[in-house]
Amino acid sequence: MTHTTQKGFTIIEVSLFLAISSLLTILLMVGWTSMLNTQRYRDSVTSMQSFLQQQYTLVYNVENGRGDNLQCTPSTGEVRESESQSSLRGQTDCVLVGRYVQLKNGTELHSWPISAVDEDVDNIAAIKASRIQGNNILGLSEARLEIPWGATVAGGSRDVAIVVIRSPSTGVVHTYHRSIPGDSDILPTVREVVGPDGSNEALSLCLDPGTVLAGERRAVTIGAHAASQSAITAETTEACS
Repeated sequence: MTHTTQKGFTIIEVSLFLAISSLLTILLMVGWTSMLNTQRYRDSVTSMQSFLQQQYTLVYNVENGRGDNLQCTPSTGEVRESESQSSLRGQTDCVLVGRYVQLKNGTELHSWPISAVDEDVDNIAAIKASRIQGNNILGLSEARLEIPWGATVAGGSRDVAIVVIRSPSTGVVHTYHRSIPGDSDILPTVREVVGPDGSNEALSLCLDPGTVLAGERRAVTIGAHAASQSAITAETTEACS
């Protein structure tokens, strides 16, 4: 009598194969998710850093793209819309001296130019005491950024006003910031931000990626007495852990 031997896998071997395959698949998916989340988080940090750096570029490279329907108000340094033709470009008492940046709800950045009266901008001390006003009708490089990929600024710096001002005569640039009540719809004036309560110390804006497996937490930091875009850095910090 001839005996036939059948070869195959036992239930234990099949179960072990499936278990190992599943584990490898899970590890691969976790690794891919971690890499994707990390890249998105870094993109969020870089986007915010670049936006803030751009404000210093605009402060140093003052533009003059206003239309003829904007008119300078000598008593306040404010530029307003006018039905009649205003003075020609470069022939007005109003000058652009800086940028006003609002961080709202930790998710959105909005910036406007700042105008002042020419006679009041001899130096930074005069700027801080002069009639400077944030202005949202100029339309000159008014910009917005919604921090991408769901990242948000965490902690007590979710609502902040940041003012970057430059003296046209001396070229000196200072940066000031002040917290804003989160439930307030009224922004502090430029004068209030650079006043006694304003700070030109370092400001770290810690970003929460809003997801897991995104690597070490990072912060966009405006250095103390920031005077140029090089003072805006992005780095890991214990303050964000």
